[in-house]
Amino acid sequence: MKRTFVIIFSFCLLFNSYLPVEAKNTDTLPVTSTYTEYISDDLYAEVELCITPENANTFSTHSYSKTTAATYASTKQRTASKTYNIKNSSGTTIGSYTLTGTFQYNGSSSACTNTSCSTSVSNSHYYFASKSASKSGNTATGSFTFVDTLFGIRLTKTLTLTCSANGTIQ
Repeated sequence: MKRTFVIIFSFCLLFNSYLPVEAKNTDTLPVTSTYTEYISDDLYAEVELCITPENANTFSTHSYSKTTAATYASTKQRTASKTYNIKNSSGTTIGSYTLTGTFQYNGSSSACTNTSCSTSVSNSHYYFASKSASKSGNTATGSFTFVDTLFGIRLTKTLTLTCSANGTIQ
């Protein structure tokens, strides 16, 4: 009986250890980097840059010349966001500003096609007095003014996202 149990258990382990594993395609995962910026003794910011993978776009070429159609056919699009997380000395996020930009590039040029921004605060002691997002050429620019009424801090900051001709975003 004991020998039968050992044999059955061994077969179960043998067949159970062969499970198909799905590998994740890392080309579809966003790339994220973070750095810390000190504001005061009581506040600091964690700045997070998140870049989505490249996407080849499909453009209609019926009304363009062959040269223009070839350029559009090789144009790619990428979206990135930069989030400025303002934290207190205990590490709690008290306010966040996010700049998002969408870029097109083709190896010889790039352009920012869309920008937006969003904010959030943890309670009524904090607020954003102003916020904006704009685009110019291959750059998305965002600005904000954050007010901390507890410590009397007023922080004005400008963030940028820039895309190179080959799709590198900084």
